[in-house]
Amino acid sequence: SFILVAKPRMSQVTGGVQELDLTDAILQHVPIADGDLCAFVVPLLFDDDSEKNVILASFHGDTAGLASTPTVNAVRSAAREIGLPVVLGIDANTHRVWDSKSKHVDEFLRDIQDGT
Repeated sequence: SFILVAKPRMSQVTGGVQELDLTDAILQHVPIADGDLCAFVVPLLFDDDSEKNVILASFHGDTAGLASTPTVNAVRSAAREIGLPVVLGIDANTHRVWDSKSKHVDEFLRDIQDGT
């Protein structure tokens, strides 16, 4: 996974970009491969010239989509803990055909809406 941010949108005033290590939070719930998730605290500049730290995260899901919900939950939890909004790009790899070995897209959407 990777994240691109336009340089003019990044503040040069504050401490800069900081990597957010979610390894422990994620691995407690589901094994993911190195490089599947990246997350950063980024000081962004907005059109009204305000600046706000935001968590920008990206996740490349597993083939069956089973890691998607716990990964989203871990990113949300980290954001709540440090009091920052989060923007998460995700390839959830959910499926449209019900199958006991994979995550159905409707089930994933319910999880996300419920916050579970």
